[in-house]
Amino acid sequence: MGESSSELSAQVGVAIRRRRKALERTMQDVAQEAGLSQPFLSQIERGLALPSMRSLDRIAHALGTSAVSLLSSGQTGGHADVVRVTERVGLVQDELDPGSNASALTPANRQLRAIEFTGGWREFQPYSVHHNDEFVLILAGEYVADVDGTHYELGPGDAVSYAGGIPHRYRIVGAGPHRFLAAIVGDEFDVVARGDQLASLSTPASRAINRSCGDLSN
Repeated sequence: MGESSSELSAQVGVAIRRRRKALERTMQDVAQEAGLSQPFLSQIERGLALPSMRSLDRIAHALGTSAVSLLSSGQTGGHADVVRVTERVGLVQDELDPGSNASALTPANRQLRAIEFTGGWREFQPYSVHHNDEFVLILAGEYVADVDGTHYELGPGDAVSYAGGIPHRYRIVGAGPHRFLAAIVGDEFDVVARGDQLASLSTPASRAINRSCGDLSN
């Protein structure tokens, strides 16, 4: 069965607290490095709040680990996890427009991470870069994908994939509904670079950002 939001919050909180104590670090120290308030980190560790994917990545970085490692529960084979449509865990995406949402299609203890996004942006947002390869399948509506400066028009049934480290972003076109599936293996969709941070990457898009700059921000 799929995990409820409360179960996922509890799992994440326990993992963060266990890792922090193993490193003998204070909550204040970790919160400060992750750019979060201590009360909020306290709520996360107690399972009372579920951090956004961006915040979880910051916490993982502060603890010298990855979001995947924090989410891993150590479950092994012998069973299948079924995530019913009524049991999907809604994810907080800091960059989504109002009215858009994202929900997890795979449980947090799996290396394969699949997320369904509905809605999207009318205008391109700053580029994102992930650690590992990403696969996207358009389920409904029209999208334009900008992958390292090259634009691809995508419609229902079209799929696109690219290697980790490649800057990418999407925008919606025309009337809705708009919906797509994104999947990554061994990654928690954590953004490793965004906007002008891409200047450190040797790709055409990052070099263009490095030259023109300033208009893409976190």
